[in-house]
Amino acid sequence: MKTRSHKIIVIILAAFLLIVAGEQVWKYRVFRSRIGSYAYSLSYALRTIGREGQYIGRIADVRWNAMPVVEGDIKGWQPRYLIARETLPGATEERWLCAYLIESAATPPARFKPSPFPPIHMDKNVAP
Repeated sequence: MKTRSHKIIVIILAAFLLIVAGEQVWKYRVFRSRIGSYAYSLSYALRTIGREGQYIGRIADVRWNAMPVVEGDIKGWQPRYLIARETLPGATEERWLCAYLIESAATPPARFKPSPFPPIHMDKNVAP
């Protein structure tokens, strides 16, 4: 009786881990498919890059689980996009930002003028 219940628990745990691993692989593929698309700001965890819907740059690469490099970015192991942005005419800079702060689109911005990356704004209720 005891061994049968242990087998059921092991099967349930294995199925759960398989589902979680499958979901992670699927999400990674979704994030990878966005490389080359245009990145726009999206509010997440009381943080926004610039203002909501603002053009940020172009998605150049993905890191699945990485720590933040930019101050004010979402802390912890998060999927991150490498965003390339023309900051001066003919000069492009890159920055790793939390993928949850980015909304991708196939359409480029209308009348974009080169400018620095917009800062990350945090709501006053964000815990330090």
